[in-house]
Amino acid sequence: MYYYILKRLLLMIPTLFGVLFLTFAVVQFVPGGPVEQLANQLTDINVSGEASTGSNNIYRGSSGLSEEHLDDLKAFYGFDKPPMERFADLIVNYMSFDLGNSYFHHQSVSELIISKLIYNFLFIVFVTFLTFIFQPYHLYELLPI
Repeated sequence: MYYYILKRLLLMIPTLFGVLFLTFAVVQFVPGGPVEQLANQLTDINVSGEASTGSNNIYRGSSGLSEEHLDDLKAFYGFDKPPMERFADLIVNYMSFDLGNSYFHHQSVSELIISKLIYNFLFIVFVTFLTFIFQPYHLYELLPI
């Protein structure tokens, strides 16, 4: 029994690394990442997706950011490093529970999670309470009759 539990716990490690790698690949290599979004915000290009609705020409090369500024943004977000080094940094940060900063809320992801934990806890207590109310046979099992 203990061998089975140990084996299952050890199988979680490669599964976790696989999920982390797939998530990293999707987030890092899809177009429209944080550098492109911030560059669009700085140049006031409001494109909501790949296909723009309303104008046929979205190219605004003359009003874009300079290459030096884009390189600074890539260095700020860590995109100047090779992908494997970024993945290693991600693993080290996750192991020390440093989840980074949110691109959308502009605050620590750990603080966001902690701020939402009370609502999750209250939901769990509420659902557990409802379960015991609407399934009374659980109460009968607890009675020593």
